[in-house]
Amino acid sequence: MKACLLIGVSLPLYLGCGGPREIDAKEALIEALQSAQTTDRLRAAREIRDLRYVHPETVPALLAALKDEDQLVRIAAAEALAELGADGQPHLNDLAAARSADGDPAVQLAIERTMFRIRKASGPPR
Repeated sequence: MKACLLIGVSLPLYLGCGGPREIDAKEALIEALQSAQTTDRLRAAREIRDLRYVHPETVPALLAALKDEDQLVRIAAAEALAELGADGQPHLNDLAAARSADGDPAVQLAIERTMFRIRKASGPPR
């Protein structure tokens, strides 16, 4: 039996099911992160986080979401970026800049946690 993945942005998108409704999950999530609807952006960031895998092509959209007008979107984007683990090392400067630019302590804390998780996954400095 073939497994299907349901991405719940705006309209449900069934992935891995074949046929005309199958679309590329990462493209759907990137599009949702750029939606005019806050709920779509929040849901997309949370879905990436909950998948516990960040496709490299979604990273620019997640970094952009750190500047979103909505606090919960910014926090969810930071939490999703934490799933990069050691692969997030090249983005530490972007994360530090986002933390410094954001005046919301909850968002700053979420970004700090993300940076901590990336550094921890990267191992000791060489």
